[in-house]
Amino acid sequence: ISRILGVALICYAGYSLVKHRLWLPRQLLWLSGGGVVTGFLAGLIGTAGAIRGAFLTAWKLPKGVYLGTGAVMGLGADAVRLVAYQQTGLLAANYQLVIVFIMVALAGTYVGARLVKSASTILFSRIVLVGLILAGIRFLWA
Repeated sequence: ISRILGVALICYAGYSLVKHRLWLPRQLLWLSGGGVVTGFLAGLIGTAGAIRGAFLTAWKLPKGVYLGTGAVMGLGADAVRLVAYQQTGLLAANYQLVIVFIMVALAGTYVGARLVKSASTILFSRIVLVGLILAGIRFLWA
């Protein structure tokens, strides 16, 4: 399944880079369907970032909206995952390490926000699509 997803990501992003970007209408049906597919595949293969990225690029969101939406979705998923790991004993409470991770995440967010502001919308879109191709290649070796 990971390999099929990898091929799909590479084909979608490659086509979008070479020809024109595929798009989905911003309607409740498509938004809900994207969430369901992302959640299902995340549960099945254990990751959702690339899938979420593909759906978000298909809606042609402005770069700030793209990043904000992806960040909120990722934060929600990670918060639920961390609570589940903590409750099942898979994650030991190491609060010093959590503080370090939060500081690194905030620093990365600050630097990323500065870089995104300086990038044009077209450049930002191309960077995201190249990232999807790289994620697809990674899925081929999963």
